[in-house]
Amino acid sequence: MIIVANKQDLPDCYSTNEIAEIFELYHNFKHIKWYIRGTSCVSGEGVNECMDWVIENCNHKQNEEIISNRSKKIK
Repeated sequence: MIIVANKQDLPDCYSTNEIAEIFELYHNFKHIKWYIRGTSCVSGEGVNECMDWVIENCNHKQNEEIISNRSKKIK
């Protein structure tokens, strides 16, 4: 799960730590892999990092499925 905290260029925005605390991410989502990243679409800050995380984790999931399917065929 990825949480994109946009509008980080605004002076009164919540920080990623504040957002994590508000939604109790450390407690409620400790059983799944998640990532929170502050972004600003105006400046582009953090956008590439979010996309990199999505690509890396989609590939990781696909690789796990491929390996799992291959091992099932071998058995």
